[in-house]
Amino acid sequence: MHVLVLGAGVVGVASAWFLKQQGYDVTVVDRQNQAGTETSYANGGQISVSHAEPWANPSAPLKILRWLARSDAPLLFRPRLDPAQWRWAMAFLKQCTASRAAYNIRQIVNLGIYSRTHLQALRQDIGIEYDHLERGILHFYTNPGEFESA
Repeated sequence: MHVLVLGAGVVGVASAWFLKQQGYDVTVVDRQNQAGTETSYANGGQISVSHAEPWANPSAPLKILRWLARSDAPLLFRPRLDPAQWRWAMAFLKQCTASRAAYNIRQIVNLGIYSRTHLQALRQDIGIEYDHLERGILHFYTNPGEFESA
């Protein structure tokens, strides 16, 4: 079977690698002329396995309301008369309870541990060498309430 992978960022290239290892013929296509120049580039090469805060959490609805008028909001939501957008918004809000956020954090942590394990194995198996650090992630808080909440 031939598989087409769209996107030559870290996820696309890693997906292609593992598909090839499983015996698939793989072609990677990207709209840019070089790999890793969009989302992977914008992420600064950061793989945040230890960062497990879901966007949908109890503080999100109020934050989103405050962000509505900001063009630089970290989560853009521009209300439209689009039923699909409102279905998505309702599903998002259902995930903003403390119990759902706790469940989703556990899922993100499990996925992160799984991903880190496979990344470490991939580096060892094929000898990828790059400047990487495994020191966690540093958060800066300018709001005492957000610091206490974290």
